[in-house]
Amino acid sequence: MHVVIVGAGVMGATTAFFLQQRGCVVTVLDQQSGPAEGASHANGGFFSAGLSAPWSAPGAVGMAFKSQFDKSAAFKWKPDFTLRQVTWMLKSLKECRPERFAGNRARLTRMCIYALECLRAVEAAVEIDYERSNDGVLQLYREPVPAALVDGHLKYLETMGVPGTFLSAAQVFAMEPALARSAPGLFGALHLPGDLSGDCAVFTRKLVDAIQRKGGRFLWSTPVERVVVDESGASAGRVMAIACRGGTVIHADAYVFATGAETPRVLKGIVDVPLYPIKGYSMTAPLQDMENAPRHSMFDFATKTGMARLGNEIRVSGIAEVVGYDARLDRARCDQLSAAFEAAFPNAANRRAATFWTGLRPATPDGVPLVSRTRLGNLFINTGHGGSGWSMSCGSGKLMADIVIDGKTDIDANDYALPGVKSPHR
Repeated sequence: MHVVIVGAGVMGATTAFFLQQRGCVVTVLDQQSGPAEGASHANGGFFSAGLSAPWSAPGAVGMAFKSQFDKSAAFKWKPDFTLRQVTWMLKSLKECRPERFAGNRARLTRMCIYALECLRAVEAAVEIDYERSNDGVLQLYREPVPAALVDGHLKYLETMGVPGTFLSAAQVFAMEPALARSAPGLFGALHLPGDLSGDCAVFTRKLVDAIQRKGGRFLWSTPVERVVVDESGASAGRVMAIACRGGTVIHADAYVFATGAETPRVLKGIVDVPLYPIKGYSMTAPLQDMENAPRHSMFDFATKTGMARLGNEIRVSGIAEVVGYDARLDRARCDQLSAAFEAAFPNAANRRAATFWTGLRPATPDGVPLVSRTRLGNLFINTGHGGSGWSMSCGSGKLMADIVIDGKTDIDANDYALPGVKSPHR
């Protein structure tokens, strides 16, 4: 079987890898000049089941309202009154109900757990050094957290099979001595020993190299101009080819679109994909004072800022802006990330040598990715992972490959299907 994958981010690369593992011939197209140039390029770095949760959560409505009056709020919504944005926001509001959130979070967590299993399978097959940290992840709480909230979260993690422990401030300081100086009033932290961090872009590039060594074909700077669909002929309801800029036309047996936030645009008029871009930011800086640098990757619950150790660098990430397809870098937001890290770990990073990045995360209203067949028999999508794309990448790639080949999947594919599209097999 020849499969074309559109998109060479971490979703496209993992999909191509698992398809190739099962004997498929793969061709990958990307409009960029190389892999991981979109949302995979400089994301937060966390590969985490314990921290992954939908943005559409109880309390999100109040937070969104308050953020309109606080320029430094981690969340920002700029109404543009387009039908797509209004529709997406209204659907997201419905998903904030406690019972909806609980089901969505469980589906998200299950995918992250599965993704970690699939990551191990990738690492067993391909030697990849991507600055992986195996020391677990901390979620810091600066203010007191109700015991019921902590116990409830730990109980949820236990039910899902995710190890987690709540640490006192003294226990956190034993693991992170620098915090004792910068945050002496710290309340405590959730420790997730099974979670990890690593450089998603490096992982993706090296995985692409491995796929190419086994015969995988990659076409760079090749944007899709048209998806050719047979709506009435002998092959009605199937994609016949992909026409690319420059006159290239590619035929295959199946087509997978792993095109992130661009998916609704690329498949406009063919498949209605309920996605909207959520803009995020990151800072990457070399560490200059290892004594005062973080030893673990961590998420600061108060500032909603992630801090991931990537070897001798730190990746600081955060912010969620609903501002359409505006991909411009806002200097004030960059300074906000830089200041958050400096407050926690003074002088640990060389901020003068920092690089900043912004990307558009593809988000569904319920926060659950779409790894699914479509109404067309040989057209599939792997997108909608929001802020947890790296955490779900390998699981989504394996699930997508299984759906494309025979529909026999390790986890329930219907949990990640397009509305109205069901998987016929398990």
